[in-house]
Amino acid sequence: MGRKRCLWRAHRWRLADSALLEEYRNARRNCRQLVNEYEARREAAVVNSGNLGKFYRFVNMQLHCKSGVGALYDRKCNRNVASDKANLLNDYFASVGVIDDGKQTSVPPPRVVLRWTL
Repeated sequence: MGRKRCLWRAHRWRLADSALLEEYRNARRNCRQLVNEYEARREAAVVNSGNLGKFYRFVNMQLHCKSGVGALYDRKCNRNVASDKANLLNDYFASVGVIDDGKQTSVPPPRVVLRWTL
């Protein structure tokens, strides 16, 4: 990956160099192939281990939502796009929010009760 990154940086400075671009593409292809082979070996190791708990942990790690916010439903309509989710959440919080009137509320301090037993 380091070689691919180095080639990309060099290509950004010399966009007209087609040999450098071809070398970067080869490095990218090789890197992608190595990553895919690694993932296949890792999956095969989990499956061949015969450990059911290890299998379920692996599957659950692959299934979790990486965006942090799962699919949202609005009137039985699934919202998966980030901008749709943001607009839906913004509309909801705007509807339940309270407009600040600028007044500060006074909250009494909590009472501390100490009970000593001897």
